[in-house]
Amino acid sequence: MSAEQLQAVMRLSSMKPYAAKDLLHYYAESYARDISQAQDVDQEEAQRIAQKWLLPFLSAETLPENELFFDLINRENQVVGKVWLTHRSDNILFITYLEIDEDQRGKGYAQQAMSEIETFAKGRDVKQLWLHVFAHNQAAQHVYEKSGYTCSGIQMFKKI
Repeated sequence: MSAEQLQAVMRLSSMKPYAAKDLLHYYAESYARDISQAQDVDQEEAQRIAQKWLLPFLSAETLPENELFFDLINRENQVVGKVWLTHRSDNILFITYLEIDEDQRGKGYAQQAMSEIETFAKGRDVKQLWLHVFAHNQAAQHVYEKSGYTCSGIQMFKKI
């Protein structure tokens, strides 16, 4: 499918501030589950780690202007997922969070979202897109590789 066709089936829609805050609370739970699985820690410790990282966002009255939150809207005008982008510098945009709603997975929306994020970034003269993916998330890795992303490093840990 061409970029033009992808744009026709997926678009980014800016979230209202209250919706972005709701997403952050949801993300804290989701992130904690990933931390627990990736780092082999119990859920309580994983939640502490996630909350510590997200606390500045969760407690802020307003979110920083470089933090961008979007709903993913399909051709039928339905919300099918969420995106959190962080504009790290003039030429780097970080995909902090991307999730397709569970009942919408397997329909190509993740691939379409990646294309739409790239179009969004190019329109702002961004030269590089970055993201992090947990090693256990093979489905996401496949989407990112299919979208042209390459591994730039591997983070490792050891429990002692």
